[in-house]
Amino acid sequence: MVANHGIDETMSEKPTAEVVQPERSTSQSSTEDVVLIPPTIKDEPEAQKPVEKADVEDRGKLKSNNIPLNTEKASDDVPVIFPPGKIDVVALQAKVEEARKKLEGAVQDVQESISEKNKGNEANQVIGNDDHSHNHKDEKPVIPADLPKPKVVKPWEAWEQYEKFDHFSAFSEGSNIAIHDPYPDPSLRCPGPRDIIFPNLNYCIDGRVDEHPPHLMGSYAVTNLSDPCFTVDQRYGPYTVFGFPDKRQLNDTNWKASIDACVASKTPTRRIAVMLRSYDGYIYERDDILNIRALLAELCLNTGAQYDLRILHEVKDGTAIFADPESYQRKAESVVPSEFRGLVDLWSSDQMRSIYPGLARVDDWFGRRSSGQINTAQRSQHAPLQWFAVHHPEYEYFWNWELDVRYIGNYYELFSKAEAFARAQPCTNTTWKNSEKWFFEGMTPWDTDSSDEGIGEEADYIAFGPIFDPRGSRWYFESDVVNWPLKRETPRRATIITNGRLSRRLLLEMHRINSQERRHIMCESFGLSVAFMNDWKAVYVPHAQYLERKWDVIVFESAVNDKQFFRHEYDMWLTTYYFDAHFAKKLYDGWRKEAKTCRRAVLLHPIKRVRDTGALTIEED
Repeated sequence: MVANHGIDETMSEKPTAEVVQPERSTSQSSTEDVVLIPPTIKDEPEAQKPVEKADVEDRGKLKSNNIPLNTEKASDDVPVIFPPGKIDVVALQAKVEEARKKLEGAVQDVQESISEKNKGNEANQVIGNDDHSHNHKDEKPVIPADLPKPKVVKPWEAWEQYEKFDHFSAFSEGSNIAIHDPYPDPSLRCPGPRDIIFPNLNYCIDGRVDEHPPHLMGSYAVTNLSDPCFTVDQRYGPYTVFGFPDKRQLNDTNWKASIDACVASKTPTRRIAVMLRSYDGYIYERDDILNIRALLAELCLNTGAQYDLRILHEVKDGTAIFADPESYQRKAESVVPSEFRGLVDLWSSDQMRSIYPGLARVDDWFGRRSSGQINTAQRSQHAPLQWFAVHHPEYEYFWNWELDVRYIGNYYELFSKAEAFARAQPCTNTTWKNSEKWFFEGMTPWDTDSSDEGIGEEADYIAFGPIFDPRGSRWYFESDVVNWPLKRETPRRATIITNGRLSRRLLLEMHRINSQERRHIMCESFGLSVAFMNDWKAVYVPHAQYLERKWDVIVFESAVNDKQFFRHEYDMWLTTYYFDAHFAKKLYDGWRKEAKTCRRAVLLHPIKRVRDTGALTIEED
């Protein structure tokens, strides 16, 4: 791989002044009648300030083996800049209140607003560095001072002009089917529990399949992912044969034993760990069980154990899991359905605080010490994965995977094609630039590179969303940077949602920075930032996404790739993959409840609280 360059004298990073960020509630995912309050005058960016040469000339200030002092507490007092002339504050407040009442029902023309923003952005867009020296000379995005302020608006009212895709047509009776086989070597298949060999999935090829709505974001062609159309029985039918016995009953379904036998017989030389993230209180519904069975069959058993699956479970109830082996085993077996026994690895936030003590009492996120502990799943989700990598040298790569993800398609195809796509990208600035925005076929530039450096090599980070520069973005976690000398001006990268693949060397470097340098960045940014600082390869895989409404693609692309996207992040509610993509659950529920409806292969998040199996045919045990 390329040599480490980090930050040196050739860099010209120019940070903008601190932007006050409106808080985003992680629970605000409902489409109730909520009025979005526009940013106050406080939201306007301050003037640009040059960075002293001393702040960036020494790479050691960004990446050092020395343990730094705690960063200074940032001030909560940001000056409010008023326009020239006298202002009657009381009268102004009265007028604002009156205007707000009259604005009920009035909707700002979103297309016009986006167009105006883009015009203001064009002159300020930063042109990516075309050289391939790996010195990241990308300027920090400049926030235009004259951006129009958003009005009080209920975003979904602006969506009403677009036709809804809230249901897909059922296919005709007697439709023909085909077999979907993404595996290169069928001889690698291993039997599962009860010596069952899992077949390839069937899918629909005629009837009314052609009426399936088109995807708007991402690409099947660019990623080389196929788009077969599956019914719920075709997707999950092979995994209902074990029934759903009471989770308190020990049964003869033992996936761990099948995987161990597969490893012994096939002796795979390269193994990848798939780490499912679970926690105390998680309820495993039948849909969750079917999803995990699909992961085990499609990734582990049908590949000759090239992939392994582990459930990384967070203990929250204070159980003394490390007191003795028996306590650990009892807890591990009690937190999952019995068929998944042996796959569980436990961790706790108390354990992480003991492993990374330098972070236990440091917290300057938003300049407040009341923001919550760093060593929690919300802010340091990769910490237990780092510790797992330290103790499991048998794995070179680790997929971090949440339990609320679903794939209507074969998991092996998704993971293997994502890995192949990442290998095909060069390890240059062009790849970082290509990964910055949501991809739209025929619209988003996908630059090619004359350099073949890094092509064919594995990526250190694979993400399913854009990899962006959080500085000045108004992202909720933009300020969550702990103990770095440049604080929130630290050059870094981030992606929304932590589902993705990390390399072993990346996790070990993250572990070293946490433990020895006592530095940290919020988990959706930490791994990518470490890769960015070391000039390692990180790639966004532009998988296909569907939208709830028939949007004008030009309008939607300009909205979600806007420099000020986080002002109107709610536009992603309409999609199938985002931290609060509402349409994902609607699409999934509609598909499950209609036996004759097929959906094309698509990655969905979040899928929570699926209480029934819908139209799926169940074989009870």
